[in-house]
Amino acid sequence: MRGLRRCGLAAALLLACVGSASAQTEFDKPAASDPASAAVTADRARREETLRSLEQRARQSVESRQRLESEIATLRSDRPKLSAALLDAAGRARAAEERARAAEARL
Repeated sequence: MRGLRRCGLAAALLLACVGSASAQTEFDKPAASDPASAAVTADRARREETLRSLEQRARQSVESRQRLESEIATLRSDRPKLSAALLDAAGRARAAEERARAAEARL
């Protein structure tokens, strides 16, 4: 008997809570002809526009980051080639200096 009473009491309490929650949401919603409703709608539209703007900026940031990462990867792959070219140029410069010294020594 006690278990049935507790279940009944719990069910009644649950229904009361659900009923009061739905009643609150009905009162919280502004009427369509209410001047405050227009302000809420305008505020919502402004916030949605701000959200769209922020989302666009986020997409642009992602695209920019991807471009920069691609450029960095290209530079990293170019670095060994440039280092090899620099060493080769330095070797040619040393060889030219040696030829110049040899020519001076003959004179």
